[in-house]
Amino acid sequence: MSSAIFPRRLSATDRHLSFVTEYYVEGHRFVHGNVIIFLHRVLHEPGVRSLETAPKTQLPDFAALQLLDMSGAYILEVKLRVQDFKDAATLESGVNELKGFQKQMAGCVELSLPDRLSLDTRVKYKPPHAGTAPAQNRPR
Repeated sequence: MSSAIFPRRLSATDRHLSFVTEYYVEGHRFVHGNVIIFLHRVLHEPGVRSLETAPKTQLPDFAALQLLDMSGAYILEVKLRVQDFKDAATLESGVNELKGFQKQMAGCVELSLPDRLSLDTRVKYKPPHAGTAPAQNRPR
């Protein structure tokens, strides 16, 4: 089990972007076969940082950071390592491994697959309304 803080930084190489703030991730990463489990929460430095124009060069003290979500809740992210996305048998094996992990976690954590469009930053995504068909039944 490992614990780390990873600074999340906005690249200011594009002239249309400017530095806004920094967020830090505190969590643990576990590996179960090809399934990667990341249990974490997001931290930030309290106070106004409007005078900062670039990311810090050194991490702040852990005690100086506060939770972004004050409820204290953790984010559970589950991913799968796949060597070849073009091989249908490999993809199906990966999906089956995720489904197996989902069954193992039943009763502890409800795991669900998010709508693929909600994860694509290139698409202007509007979540489906409650009255519409589930994401799996919509035409692509």
